[in-house]
Amino acid sequence: MNSILAVVAVYTQLVTLLVASMAQDRASWNDAEVESLVDFFWEIRSKGEGGNFKDDFYRAAADHIAPEWTSGPVKVGKHCKSKWASVSLFFLFLSSFDQD
Repeated sequence: MNSILAVVAVYTQLVTLLVASMAQDRASWNDAEVESLVDFFWEIRSKGEGGNFKDDFYRAAADHIAPEWTSGPVKVGKHCKSKWASVSLFFLFLSSFDQD
């Protein structure tokens, strides 16, 4: 019985640590960071393969937007990749209305 309680206690601690690390990793974006990210991908758009960029581009994007950082964790490549996915879908949606 003691071994079961020990396993449960370790599991509980592990889950608590995972949840805490996920909360710390959540990025908050200001308008300047988003604008800088969009500018960066607009400038390098020809290097993407149909909008698919390699991890190096996302790391470069993080470096590019770094001067705009004001709060939350400093953005890294995975933050930029996630944000670009949502932002680019938004622009794709808007461009679908621009059919002349």
